[in-house]
Amino acid sequence: MEKYVKKISEYIAFIGLGGLIALSLVILVDIVGRELLGMPIPGFSDITGQLIIIAAAGCFPASFADRSHICVRFVGQITHWRVREALDLLGSVATFIILGIIAFQLRQYASDVWTNNETTWLIGIPIWPVWWLVTGLLTVSFIIQVIMARLQLKRLFSPVKLADLDSIADVSETTLSNEARKDV
Repeated sequence: MEKYVKKISEYIAFIGLGGLIALSLVILVDIVGRELLGMPIPGFSDITGQLIIIAAAGCFPASFADRSHICVRFVGQITHWRVREALDLLGSVATFIILGIIAFQLRQYASDVWTNNETTWLIGIPIWPVWWLVTGLLTVSFIIQVIMARLQLKRLFSPVKLADLDSIADVSETTLSNEARKDV
């Protein structure tokens, strides 16, 4: 299950990557247009504002699936491994509750934006498609986080002591970098 969640989140991260690439291209065209041709992109801030939102939201599912969000683990490292897993579960549950509230509120906001046919200030781009996309991405993030909390619950009730997920990640990164050195 975790393997499929990571795969799906990686595919969704391409939306964020696409937003970053589009943002970079818009910035490049604006700089070239402004400096060489004396014609900046009209509504530059309208366009970039929408692209930044998409790029950021597209990265959330992958960060939750990879457990690459910020967390403090000093207490879990000095206590029994079950306490560490319980604290990780608590953080995971708190994250999906907060994410669920945010996704619900975003759905309300996207609905209002769509109903009111709101646009950007300068060039009048409709903003509802961006907010519905972001709502969808954060809803997927919520689902991924629920799955990750379920996996964390399994870790908590494991019959055997489990290695810390951070130490597993450090070992796999070291292994990958060692294998890369061997290839060179």
